[in-house]
Amino acid sequence: MDNLLFIKELKEGKNLLAFSHGTDSTALFYILLKLNIDFDMAMVDYGIREESKTEVAASLKLAQKWGKKLFLKTCDEKIKSDFENKARDLRYDFFETTIKEHSYTNLILAHQLNDALEWFLMRLSKGSGLSNMLLKPKSFCQKDGFSYTKLRPMYMMSKDEIYEALKDVEYFYDKSNDDKKYFRNEIRHEFSDVFIKKFKDGVKKSFEYLLKDETNLNSSYHIYKNIYISSNFYGLDKCIKRLGYVSTKAQKDEINKQLKSSNQTILGSKICICKMNDFFIAFKNEEKTKTFPKEYKEICRKNDIPYHLRVYIFENSLNLNDFLTYINSLKI
Repeated sequence: MDNLLFIKELKEGKNLLAFSHGTDSTALFYILLKLNIDFDMAMVDYGIREESKTEVAASLKLAQKWGKKLFLKTCDEKIKSDFENKARDLRYDFFETTIKEHSYTNLILAHQLNDALEWFLMRLSKGSGLSNMLLKPKSFCQKDGFSYTKLRPMYMMSKDEIYEALKDVEYFYDKSNDDKKYFRNEIRHEFSDVFIKKFKDGVKKSFEYLLKDETNLNSSYHIYKNIYISSNFYGLDKCIKRLGYVSTKAQKDEINKQLKSSNQTILGSKICICKMNDFFIAFKNEEKTKTFPKEYKEICRKNDIPYHLRVYIFENSLNLNDFLTYINSLKI
């Protein structure tokens, strides 16, 4: 309980708890109750396990007992391939729909220290930069028409510590978590859980340092009139997320490729990305303007301003000289 994070944010926000009635989400449920933090719940039944019917019934009963709303999604069609990724997408789509419709400000996730190390090792095994290796304890999410914050209050609590909150309460164990055909389970049972048991305190301290380093690395961006400017690719990734788009690894690789051969590209038809004066620049895509005033066109040419950026500045009636002064003054 002493390691629980974001108590102030949780007490002040309107909270939706991602719930499964497994060990972690059940423990967090009772911890939040004990701290008098108000919340509701959201749950997805994928319909692939017979036990899930019992878990849903118990969850509805628990919600009724404690006066909580439980938003439930039952999948009509079973996921037949790439279960982990498709289930995650389905789950977060449901959470975000619920958040938007009911004006929740925080999505509470029950990930803990073992999960953080598990994610770190999974990304490490595939080849990844620091930003993508860290499961963030707190992240701001902006979508079209709404925004919310993901909070992982148990981030610094190990699995063993969490079991302390489960004494004398009902919870369920998903036996599919033992199936090592899933990459996540293999990492969990062969590496992360074993490592945490031996080096829990060191892992906590390392993640504290790593998160600070990552924050310093990714904070290197500036905003000028909704134009995001960064000196490095990590900062660009953060800018893209702030514009409401989460890019895949393949898309990031393609962005890198395009910017090496050209000075601009468009991501998912929604976001323009440019390279100018050694800066990465990101902004929302606009309608193309066919003609510019002669003077404006000449200033853009002399300063090597990419076409899509010219369009954005012109159509949003921004002062071109002010923008140039701003970007030339940056020392990121």
